[in-house]
Amino acid sequence: MILTLIVIFLLEVLVLSLMPMSVTQYKAVLNYRDYTKLEYLAKGALDEVIWILEDNWDTNAESAWHEEKHAGMYKYKIDKSGDLSKKITITVKNDSIQRTYSCKIVRRYYEKNLTKLADYPVYSSKDLKVACLDRINSNSTEYPLGTGKNLYIENIQNPNGLNLAVNGNIYINSGNVQSFIEGYPVVDSLLPIYDIYGINQFIALLKSKFDGKIKTEGNLHFFTLETLNFDKGQEVMFIEASQKVTIRDINFKGLLIISGVSTLEISNAGLDGMLIVLGPGSVSARNFTVNGSVSFLGCEIKDPLDIKVNHDREALSPYEVYLSEDLGGKASSFYGLDVLEYKEVE
Repeated sequence: MILTLIVIFLLEVLVLSLMPMSVTQYKAVLNYRDYTKLEYLAKGALDEVIWILEDNWDTNAESAWHEEKHAGMYKYKIDKSGDLSKKITITVKNDSIQRTYSCKIVRRYYEKNLTKLADYPVYSSKDLKVACLDRINSNSTEYPLGTGKNLYIENIQNPNGLNLAVNGNIYINSGNVQSFIEGYPVVDSLLPIYDIYGINQFIALLKSKFDGKIKTEGNLHFFTLETLNFDKGQEVMFIEASQKVTIRDINFKGLLIISGVSTLEISNAGLDGMLIVLGPGSVSARNFTVNGSVSFLGCEIKDPLDIKVNHDREALSPYEVYLSEDLGGKASSFYGLDVLEYKEVE
């Protein structure tokens, strides 16, 4: 009996000693739950602000406190920070916690011309897939690699400090992920937006204005651009409306625009200038060297691009006279709102 009493006493001491720990853990769980609820409440408030600004962009106001049942309370403030941007402050709270978030909302329009494409060593309005990111360089940190969606990297070896402007996620198949983090800064850059299907007017204007400097090929089931079928003195070449286009075993100097092609395959080719690919077709590249820039608007990149790019923005200035033509179509029409720099304010 004495032994039983001793055991009971020890168990009571153990239970009493564990109670403060259990209470602390319980409070931590409740605290995390409340923090998460407030985080979602802030995102809901941001959606409300976006809806208000889509309806009336000129709105500048501070709301009263609104209560959301079982979540907490929120309020927001909309301040003008420019003709095309607003500064947003969102505050959320419950009985014990208060959190504040800030962001910038930018009003976006379709680009009037293609000039901004020369700012990027590689630009894609959709997913961008590259075999080796180390082989893409820019002579200035001002000009990043840009993609409107996700960036897929097959391999990382020797990071070169290239800035990345990525609107989606970054996926790395192999290589040193830590060296990627240290060697490729991700920058907050507002990527240009284009109306892909309104560019036909731009092409027609370009042909009529620079008729002597432009050569047009295509309108065939299959077309191959090789040394036998292009004039080395031509500054601009269009290839359009073909089922399959192959570019191989050439070194082209100038502006190469490919539009309305179902399949584009590039192999063992060099380019000194710019390549712009327009339309919903697929693209693949093997052993492709570029001194200039490459842009894909609305294209699907089939496999990781085996491409080497040396980007020098000043060297591309001769092509701005062609890129500055009005795109037509929906150019300059309202596209939508983008949220930038969304973060919690301490």
